Amino acid sequence: MRAEPAHPIRRVLVPAILLVASTAARASSESADAEVPAAPAPEVAARAAVPGDAVLEANGAVIGEILIRSGNIFDPEQPGEDNRLFRAANRLHRTTRQGVIRRLLLFRSGDLFSRRVLQESERILRSTSYLYDASIEPVRYEDNTVDVEVVTRDVWTLRVGVGFSRTGGENSTRFGVKDSNFLGTGKEVLVRRTSDVDRSSLTYRFRDPNIRGHRVELFLQYSDNTDGNTKQFGLGRPFYALDARWGSELGLEQDDRVEPLYDRGEIFDEFRHRREHYSWYYGGSAGHAGRTTRRWKAGLGYQRDRYAEIPGRTIEPLPPPRELVYPWLGVEWIKDGFIEAHDLDRIQRTEDLNLGQELRGWVGWSTTTLGADRDRALFGVSYAVGASPAEGQIVRGRLHASGRFAGGRGENLRVGGSVQYYLRDFGRHVFFVEAGADAVRRLDRENQLLLGGDTGLRGFPLRFLPGDRRLLLTLEQRFYTDWHVFRLLHVGAAVFFDAGRSWFAGSPDGDDRVYKDVGFGLRIGSSRSASAAMVHVDVAFPLNGDRSIEKTQFLVTTRETF
Repeated sequence: MRAEPAHPIRRVLVPAILLVASTAARASSESADAEVPAAPAPEVAARAAVPGDAVLEANGAVIGEILIRSGNIFDPEQPGEDNRLFRAANRLHRTTRQGVIRRLLLFRSGDLFSRRVLQESERILRSTSYLYDASIEPVRYEDNTVDVEVVTRDVWTLRVGVGFSRTGGENSTRFGVKDSNFLGTGKEVLVRRTSDVDRSSLTYRFRDPNIRGHRVELFLQYSDNTDGNTKQFGLGRPFYALDARWGSELGLEQDDRVEPLYDRGEIFDEFRHRREHYSWYYGGSAGHAGRTTRRWKAGLGYQRDRYAEIPGRTIEPLPPPRELVYPWLGVEWIKDGFIEAHDLDRIQRTEDLNLGQELRGWVGWSTTTLGADRDRALFGVSYAVGASPAEGQIVRGRLHASGRFAGGRGENLRVGGSVQYYLRDFGRHVFFVEAGADAVRRLDRENQLLLGGDTGLRGFPLRFLPGDRRLLLTLEQRFYTDWHVFRLLHVGAAVFFDAGRSWFAGSPDGDDRVYKDVGFGLRIGSSRSASAAMVHVDVAFPLNGDRSIEKTQFLVTTRETF
């Protein structure tokens, strides 16, 4: 049999893989500090003698000893946490190793003291799934050398059990084992069985976010699904900090699945979709200067989509196969306006919000010269900004657009945006408003713009309304309590109103109604588990709609925010 010639993308990706490997080797040459046993915490009197941050920075103070105090899940010195069950949990849990925490810090002994660097290190620690909170403070000062103390608290990361959720009248279940801090190393392992309205899946995952402390990340995942399978591989050194000077990542993904298309919450068409997506980039930056970070990226992407009919289930004609090979250039511009907040989108957790501007964009060109089956321009851009116009108020906005162009004709175009408003009221509680709008044009067949119980219109069925235009308004009064059930769960509540519309522009028989619902619910967040997500238990009532819609919708979901 005659061998097929190597595809042009393989001839380009092989050198890319070698370059990623070389960047990993380059990172490994930047040796991390060895793990040092934590010294006893300094006395309170020593803390009081430390000058303020401005004085330390003006004097050019140098960081001396870095003291790490890694707290367990429960603190026996806290009221209600010194009992047999909690002490047993502490003994069974492997506390995060000090070397893992030390290697995430952006400073080392001998560096100049910088409050900004300490604050960003806190954000990096809090962004992990295995730490509940983190604080870094100077604790001792002598001869222009300042010792700093890093205080963290672990959460329970081993999760074995069954999960259940219900939204839009459909149930989802999961069963599995996950540890996001395996033996205190910061590595994640997962084996999980899930079942939802689309498919059942058995997933295996391994992730090491910081290989040997060199900022190199490895990601492996395989899912065996009832309608196909998914394979994912990632290796690279991302831009891990505002002052990071370079980054490089390689990603490979293969996906085989049945794509369902929805109308009024019901599947009206299905087809098989096989997708391959490979990407690589290398980027550089001049670092963080004047509270601003600028980065550039250059990369290569490959995407292949193939479609097949499912006998007896595929109704409409399928698009032809599509193969894109595209070099691309990208930029990032980040204005540092980070603040710490509490009781906005989470309960009793520190939230890191950037009220500065963030602009990210890229543009590429797919060409038959590199092996693509068509010439296309591709792009993606996003812009986010925030502000605090008055005490107790925060406004955040986001815009995004992406798609392809050929001869001035758009394909798979998406444009959208949203505005969020937080108003502190009734003391510590919050009135929340979110308004969003989306528009699409000539979407690829597997993509739909939908509105329903799973996309913000909580009183209506899952994937209820399709369209190429969408509007959604949410009003929500959020209540945060000090109720700490069994020292394990924080509890909040919400009363909400949703109004939305999804329609096809120019359609003479389109649905022009604005659908509305009201409801109330509980928010339950774990103070001891690795997941920062909250369980939502909601009851929603549609205010309009046809007789096919149930008058009461019960929703049990897990989400990242309130």
